[in-house]
Amino acid sequence: MKINNKFVSRIDPDDAPKKPFTFVENKEQKQQAFSFLNDNINSDTKFVINRLTDNGAYVKGGMLYFRINGVDIFTDINHSIFVDKKNNSVVIKTAENLANIEDKTDPELRQYIILIYNTNPELDEFRWESMTGRTVMYDYIKNNIEDIDPDHSIILTENVAIKDAFTVSQFVKYLQNASLVEEDDFDIEMYSGLEEV
Repeated sequence: MKINNKFVSRIDPDDAPKKPFTFVENKEQKQQAFSFLNDNINSDTKFVINRLTDNGAYVKGGMLYFRINGVDIFTDINHSIFVDKKNNSVVIKTAENLANIEDKTDPELRQYIILIYNTNPELDEFRWESMTGRTVMYDYIKNNIEDIDPDHSIILTENVAIKDAFTVSQFVKYLQNASLVEEDDFDIEMYSGLEEV
């Protein structure tokens, strides 16, 4: 290419190659050049929220909800919100990790087992009941809560390992927070140690 009677190349051979990253040698602290979304998501500044987090506490009106820096974020209930407070960023992804624990069976056709730790001294200390349907289980808990210790009794289904099972308190709070049962005045915290004094 000729400009002002001089030949100029498109690439100036005198220009040194540009380095996209600068690495600082500091023995006390080394920065990572790259950070992956799924790495280190269980800290105070970097975490993930989905519909199961804190027993459905981030579900409002059937949607996943989070507030950061005065901004309300609503997304589909089946998504995950990846929060990075240090960098003030939020990424919303399909909740792939929930697919492994989610059963595609209609919850009203699913088999539920409640392992009951009784509060009534006239009954056996432990017993269990089996029933079909999430709403049926919720109604059973409501109607029998006087004899159930909600913090020690647990709910099982075939797709949940016993170590991951919800307590009755967690199960009820999850259903109510996620609007999976009709709204009523049933307050599980009145019967559990979750109640704030």
